[in-house]
Amino acid sequence: MCEAIKYIDTLIIGQGLAGSLLGYQLIKLGQNITIVCDEHSPSASRVAAGLFNPVTGQRMVLQEQAEHIIPTARQCYQTLERELGQTLFHEKTMLRIFKHEKEQKNFEKRRQDSAYAPYLDKQIDSAESILAPYGLGEQMQTGYLDTNALLDSLRDNFIEQQSYISAHFEYSDLKHSEHGIEWKNIHAKRIIFCQGFMDKDNPWFNYLPFQPAKGEILTLKSSTTLPEEIINGGKWLLPLHDGRYKTGATYSHDLSHLDPMPEAKTELLNGLQKLFDDAPHFDLVVQQAGVRPNTLDKHPFIGFHPKHSHIAIFNGFGSKGSMLIPHYAQAFAQHLEHNTAIPREADISRIKLPTNKTATPTGRLSLTGRVHQMLLPHILSVCKQGDCIAIDATAGNGHDSLFLAHQIKSRGQLFAFDIQQQAINNTEKRLNEAGVADNTTLICCGHEQMLEHIPNTFLGKVNLIVFNLGYLPRAEKTVITQKETTIQALDAAIQLIAPLGRISILAYPGHAGGDQETYAVNTWLEKLPKHRYSVIKHDPLHGSANSPQWFEVVRQSQAALSE
Repeated sequence: MCEAIKYIDTLIIGQGLAGSLLGYQLIKLGQNITIVCDEHSPSASRVAAGLFNPVTGQRMVLQEQAEHIIPTARQCYQTLERELGQTLFHEKTMLRIFKHEKEQKNFEKRRQDSAYAPYLDKQIDSAESILAPYGLGEQMQTGYLDTNALLDSLRDNFIEQQSYISAHFEYSDLKHSEHGIEWKNIHAKRIIFCQGFMDKDNPWFNYLPFQPAKGEILTLKSSTTLPEEIINGGKWLLPLHDGRYKTGATYSHDLSHLDPMPEAKTELLNGLQKLFDDAPHFDLVVQQAGVRPNTLDKHPFIGFHPKHSHIAIFNGFGSKGSMLIPHYAQAFAQHLEHNTAIPREADISRIKLPTNKTATPTGRLSLTGRVHQMLLPHILSVCKQGDCIAIDATAGNGHDSLFLAHQIKSRGQLFAFDIQQQAINNTEKRLNEAGVADNTTLICCGHEQMLEHIPNTFLGKVNLIVFNLGYLPRAEKTVITQKETTIQALDAAIQLIAPLGRISILAYPGHAGGDQETYAVNTWLEKLPKHRYSVIKHDPLHGSANSPQWFEVVRQSQAALSE
């Protein structure tokens, strides 16, 4: 027997914190919704500690729009607690361990700032059992959300309202037209994807520059009497309401293994011991791993597909979901119901849909287009803050140089290297024709010599270095980049790159010698100090063993290390 057709306003895919709170807000506005949840898929919300911390990083940066975001989140959870009849948000002071005198002084400077005053309290010289030779700072309006309790209660409510389906969603099952969408027996005005990091492979939104990061946390118990506050000293220790503890978190862009790993457990336990004068004993209850749906420009992805007005996304809240989602869920719900503006910083209209020139017949980005699209927010962010210094380490026919020069224009400097004069000539012609050659220096030499040609003033200040290995297209294919000089060039690049700067590497194992070069690059990446650099190994564009491989190296800032 055929199921009766169900007509609704909004179909939401994913019942993590984003999908749940958006669904809750839409129901409050009178919408008829259905949430589809694959209960066997990984969910970062189910793993997350739910930490709530408005001031983060070594530089102690206050969350943007904190004056709106923090009260909205607190009011949302207080309302839910009354409606659901249980405690969800647990207020806890955070003790921040200062790593050095400079951090201590920075805390005091921030504390005098009226914008920070509601969140930073006094400095204290010491706290019982905590190892803090430079003292500690008390942070306020911190705590944690019991995410699992909230998600379980909201799921029960959705089920009671016949608004919940436990099922695996296949993109191919979705039909859409100018009138709305259809999925199985459901006809809806719109569909909104809230699938966390898995939306990076969503066929409508795979052009958005996600930067997912795996994180692991431990749940522990201890017979030792420990402070009741959250302790933050690089790794953090969170006392839970049930007498247990959580500690975290690791950070890795390598998504080849999504399960908990032994080395992550060791890293967390070692980091935990460094918080105390005398290392307490902990018993492991459970180790969990999740993937944060981070974005390249650190802002959420909210809005409708530019060509499909019934298909939307609500995603990209990274590791601050418990703090950010209530604000943005309210804003997006108001947009859907009353056509108010989506917050500008989160609206996906800020990211341009690939043109036909950079898209394959299937609508997906070509490899070069994919690289350019995902690097674009980083370049724009740097240019917004000041000059952008970039290096094209393999100029070739000038495609990468043209992309970089177009973005930088008069706001920085581009250096382009190639060992072949023909490549330098091709690049120079392309830049001149586009009228963007003024701030570009072209250098005909091997990229392994870049340190000899880049001014010393740029050491440690270059924001982006691009490698496109292999041979010059439409030229002699026997002239290729070599693994030995490529590794020398990467060693030079590491010395040039700025904090939060990036090195992009495209390797081609399919051409002669390319497999050895790609292997050498992989080996070089594995040897980079993990506490200083994040390595991103992107999924290949094609599934074959000879498919081009794209890697990124991100130099960590001290702020990222201490969060």
